[in-house]
Amino acid sequence: MSGWEGEEAAGGRACYFHRDLKRSSYGGDVSCLQEYLRSEGFLYEEPSGYFGTATEEAVIKWQTTNSLVPARGILGYSSRVAYARKHGLPTTEQLRAMEKAAEADKKAEVIEFCCELVGNQEIFRTKRCKEDASFSDRMHLCSEACQMAVSEACDKAFPTSQNSDYKKCLSLIPRNCLDACRNILKPKDK
Repeated sequence: MSGWEGEEAAGGRACYFHRDLKRSSYGGDVSCLQEYLRSEGFLYEEPSGYFGTATEEAVIKWQTTNSLVPARGILGYSSRVAYARKHGLPTTEQLRAMEKAAEADKKAEVIEFCCELVGNQEIFRTKRCKEDASFSDRMHLCSEACQMAVSEACDKAFPTSQNSDYKKCLSLIPRNCLDACRNILKPKDK
């Protein structure tokens, strides 16, 4: 996948949406979407991680601006694909295809991301990629695993999604995941 090298997490430009997002959704993916909508001038609130009316209206504006039909305020399949393409990111299907291709590769690299919560509870996300996968593809798989694991950790650590600790936890995901994956994965010499 192109577009990873030099891609910064700021402004919600490196979000991985593995599910549809709509009113009442919450989590790290919602926070990342809100950061993106805010950076593009569609949302005026601070990201909260909760998909409410303001986020729904901002998604409708973004969908309309990008000629996505129907513009219903739901970040569904076509909107997720449009976002990924705009930012040079793989779609969920492309990420799953990378993992599937790695199943037959006996030398596949395992990318494991773990978050530890208070009380020694651990949340793991594991991805596999082919031994000859590009640094970019490895970074995408790592970043998706990280975003999912840390988001789940935030959800469990702060079960009520409307508090400042939860918002702070979610706000750290993009930058921390980018830094963590860059430290974990080193470009392979070809």
